[in-house]
Amino acid sequence: MYKDLRENLAELERIGQLKLVQGAHWDTEIGALANITAGKFGPALLFDNIPGYPKGYRVVTNNFNNPKTMAVALGLEPKETTRELVQEMRTRYKEWISHPIAPRFVSSGPVMENVHRGEEVDLYELPTPVWHHNDVSPVTGERVRMLGTMTAVITQDPETGWVNLGTYRNQVFSRNRVGLDMRDGRHGAMHRDKWWKQGKPMPVAISVGHDPLVGIFAGMEVAPHGVSDYDVMGAIRGEPVEVIKGPLTGLPIPATAEIVLEGFYRPDDERFEEGPFGEWAGYTDGGSTKRSLLVEAVYHRNDPIISGCPPGKPPRCNEMYLLCTWRAALVHNALEAAGVPGVTAVWGHETGNSRVLLIVAIKQQYIGHARQAGLIASQCAAGAYTNKYVVVVDDDIDIYDTNDWLWAVCFRSMPDDSIEIIRRTYGSGAAIKGRFGGWSPSLHKVHAASETQRTLNVPGSVCLIDATVPFEYLNEKPETADPPAELRAALARKWPDLVE
Repeated sequence: MYKDLRENLAELERIGQLKLVQGAHWDTEIGALANITAGKFGPALLFDNIPGYPKGYRVVTNNFNNPKTMAVALGLEPKETTRELVQEMRTRYKEWISHPIAPRFVSSGPVMENVHRGEEVDLYELPTPVWHHNDVSPVTGERVRMLGTMTAVITQDPETGWVNLGTYRNQVFSRNRVGLDMRDGRHGAMHRDKWWKQGKPMPVAISVGHDPLVGIFAGMEVAPHGVSDYDVMGAIRGEPVEVIKGPLTGLPIPATAEIVLEGFYRPDDERFEEGPFGEWAGYTDGGSTKRSLLVEAVYHRNDPIISGCPPGKPPRCNEMYLLCTWRAALVHNALEAAGVPGVTAVWGHETGNSRVLLIVAIKQQYIGHARQAGLIASQCAAGAYTNKYVVVVDDDIDIYDTNDWLWAVCFRSMPDDSIEIIRRTYGSGAAIKGRFGGWSPSLHKVHAASETQRTLNVPGSVCLIDATVPFEYLNEKPETADPPAELRAALARKWPDLVE
């Protein structure tokens, strides 16, 4: 398996899944090209010769946009279909979490080729993109340069030693300050609260460029609660992840990372106006005041590469395919672990950026089976956050084909008895902004009882749509008029240009 980002890019180039883009501007052009490519399930993009920056100071995006690039990121053989990829992810995940391999500390690594501390720190030396055309502050008039779209914010539980990687927005506020905001319920926020309760600043390391496996584990809650992301990454690699003890924080940082920042997160740190910024739900966040992190040291390789994963309007969203595949695999495994039989497939739909809309296919075995599957899918750990719709269909429906499962909704469900509503669920203001015509500060309550001033999530609701044939009528289900698979295959052999 690849050792670092550069080896991963070489493998993607070998299989025809890497495109070098020369001369795209850091202001809007990189982000727009990244998300347009994401909507087409295109290849990884490596941006070089970025105006205003030295050649070799690069940005990579679209690391996991299709079955081929996503499989390579996980150390698997490239896959032709999403169904094939998700199935292998499901089975491999069980092996990976059952056989964790702890990281190995080494004395140094490529990330330490360049070291900047104190007054030498200047984040503007990095080609941090403005990802969206309307990312501009109404307060300062400045363009919003967001470093944290695929960062790995490394934190540690001060009581147990548990190390976690998480992706949080990191806007560049000045030459040595970036934004850092962790919502309640996130693992990094749990660590933060413990440090601050002890009256201590939280040590933080932020990996800004790294191999895609680091990005996957930072961006998704793949490792079980209390288990280090490094341990499961080691299981995937089949050997320990090599880490360096951060010179300032002591945190384990990837030895082969491209760029790493270090500092200490304090409750009284300076606050700045963050955003506006194009969000994962497709809207532009109107901006709000956020606490910052003082960056006390920067380490980077020669010719460093920023890892970028800009959100955008789904499905033209760089993180979309990553989230959809992992969400599908984790929710499917959760249903299986809960004892729900007959689940044949799960998909976190791309238009809902995996979170908002889940499709579950089952082979019905009893009355209530569909409702059971839908309810558990909507509230399991992998499926609960910001989920709004769960559609359950029979196993003859192709859940990866939007027209097919929508056909089931149209012709196998009835509004008066096929819909259930669950209230006060684990919601997010980002998923309901459009309903209010924009951002309303009242949607997010701030807990100000202490210095932490934690930002709380808003309550949501879930609509469960049972689009299966009622169990008692399964034997009377009429055949569809669609050509069966064997007939399509025969026709494809004769007239491939018409069928495939």
